[in-house]
Amino acid sequence: MSRTTISVPPALHDRLSAEKPDDESWPAFLESLLDGRDEFTMNSLSEDDVDRIARQTATEVEDRMTRR
Repeated sequence: MSRTTISVPPALHDRLSAEKPDDESWPAFLESLLDGRDEFTMNSLSEDDVDRIARQTATEVEDRMTRR
């Protein structure tokens, strides 16, 4: 198997390192993220995101209805 080095910003590396289990290799961890097998998935919505989006949507709908 060949190796490839990738450069990522330190902040991104820190976030990934915080989520990667100590007993899992980097290749296995990154593959699990891409496959969506891990409980931590990129671009997923949290409960806070859902609540925030619901509030913003309700506000936008109300604003549009009152501008008629």
